[in-house]
Amino acid sequence: ELLEGGGGSGLGVLPALSQVKKDLEDISRFDDALQNAQKMVEEAYISLQEASYELRDYGESVEFSPARLDQLQSRMDVIYRLCKKYGATLDDVLAHQEKVERELSEIENYDEDIAALEKEIAALEKELGKKAAALTELRRAAAKDLSSAIEEQLFALGMPKAQLAIRVEPAADYGPRGRDEVAMFFSANPGEAEKPLQRVASGGELSRIALAIKTVASSRDSSVPSMVFDEIDTGIGGRTAQMVAERIALVAQYKQVLCITHLPQIACMADAHLYISKRTEEGTTATQIRPLSERERISEIARMASGADMTTASLDNAREMVSHAKMKKDAFRREASS
Repeated sequence: ELLEGGGGSGLGVLPALSQVKKDLEDISRFDDALQNAQKMVEEAYISLQEASYELRDYGESVEFSPARLDQLQSRMDVIYRLCKKYGATLDDVLAHQEKVERELSEIENYDEDIAALEKEIAALEKELGKKAAALTELRRAAAKDLSSAIEEQLFALGMPKAQLAIRVEPAADYGPRGRDEVAMFFSANPGEAEKPLQRVASGGELSRIALAIKTVASSRDSSVPSMVFDEIDTGIGGRTAQMVAERIALVAQYKQVLCITHLPQIACMADAHLYISKRTEEGTTATQIRPLSERERISEIARMASGADMTTASLDNAREMVSHAKMKKDAFRREASS
């Protein structure tokens, strides 16, 4: 409007420039000093006229609707309120919308989802029951085999009448390891009913049962490279101590064995003898461990067998015990290799 002069502001730019152009043409008839200015005005007029045409065409192409403007402004207000309530950005608002729609869908399909889940649970419970039953059968077969093998070792440990049974019973519910409760039942003498091991076995019997289990496990389980026997000779002596010593030597054919003992029958079976002693200096107690030479070992075994007063006979007896132990270990070594 300012260019064409169609507004209410008076003369437009183009009509005014046209008047300037006409006046310059009149002046040029009397004085040609303003020819350059006249040329610039003519070029400016032509450029502004082209601009006016483009602006007019553009204005005619624009669709202006007050109703549409109100609609867009209302929409922007809604978006602003949503961003203020549900997130800093429009992406946050859209993410909240997806979450709400998902929750709504879950609510609307609640019954169908519950039915599908119950069906899936039933199928899984059926499969779980099959696998648990198969696991139970495997355990019962292994328990029977293991019970028999442990009883054989108990016989070798001087308990010929002992009975040990590993029982696999159904548990009240499933657990991480199936639906079984495993317990050991033991009877030391004929005519006695088998009862839970922890209730009826004495300290000496528990020691020998533990040794029997380790003896069986040593040849079957390669996952544990070492075994420790801490005073397993508690409550035993004589022939039983000799049997325990032989079982430990048998275990040593499959595992590294560390054994703390006070019995010469067990000590003489060792491949290496470490002597543990304590001493107190200036109110502080220190423990010392040192390996014994063969001569020191014989002396220590003799001391363990006869007390502090060692004699030639006790030393000879210690040498005989070590020699007999070596023959036993050689026999066990051949048995293990075969």
